[in-house]
Amino acid sequence: MSATLIPVSPPAVVLAAVQAAVEQTYTRFCGDKPTVESEMQADHDCECVAGIISFFGDAAISLAWVLDAAVAPVLAQKFARFPIPFDSSEMGDVTGELVNVIAGDVVAYLEARKFHVKMSLPTVARGARLRLMPDKGVSVSHVNYATRAGKFWLRLAAQVD
Repeated sequence: MSATLIPVSPPAVVLAAVQAAVEQTYTRFCGDKPTVESEMQADHDCECVAGIISFFGDAAISLAWVLDAAVAPVLAQKFARFPIPFDSSEMGDVTGELVNVIAGDVVAYLEARKFHVKMSLPTVARGARLRLMPDKGVSVSHVNYATRAGKFWLRLAAQVD
């Protein structure tokens, strides 16, 4: 089942690029395609790690890929090819690298469609009860995914003109 992100201020091409990149990255490393859950949530009451990256140019967008403590080590091991404990500093490194892979795919997808953006360096946050708070004038959209290994969430924030 493929889902469409809840529309926010960026053009539809940006929304399609982000969702495709997240789903392709997960599928590439874990082998199974994540499924979209119907219930959307903004805050996460579990232990999780988030890779956060921004795009600027034809649109101003921030993407957070939030992985729970069950799925993060599975994805990290598939990506790095060795076990990475959730509480290790290496988990922060691999989360940053994974969101960087997604961002590169987003930029390539958009460039092919003559929509120009550049990406920032990634930031990583980890904790329980993670709440990512937008500034005023920012529209936020969430998509929740389930996999055999656990859950992850996509958060897209866009500047509202």
